[in-house]
Amino acid sequence: MAPSTEEAEEISAARDAGFADGLILGKIEGAAVERSRFANIVRLCDGNGRHLEGAVDLALSLPEITAERAVEMATRFFRTVEWSTQSSRLSGGSSYLMGSLPDALARFGR
Repeated sequence: MAPSTEEAEEISAARDAGFADGLILGKIEGAAVERSRFANIVRLCDGNGRHLEGAVDLALSLPEITAERAVEMATRFFRTVEWSTQSSRLSGGSSYLMGSLPDALARFGR
């Protein structure tokens, strides 16, 4: 037997209220998880502002990665940049391969 109009309205109201409560709880839990993730990023960067900025940028751009992964990627990036800068300074500002590579535009008369 189908519910009466009054019962159908009560069921609909209860479902809507449950859905709204679920959304509120989901947002609260989601916000808590994000706060925890960003707190872990700050803790893992241990006072290194450059790594912290890079890790936060990554975490904002890629919400599915963990705090550990964001910090690892930022740290790896900045170590590579630092190594590249030091290498460039030691070699006089150019790559050691620059003089040994063929000129790709030579065949076009440049």
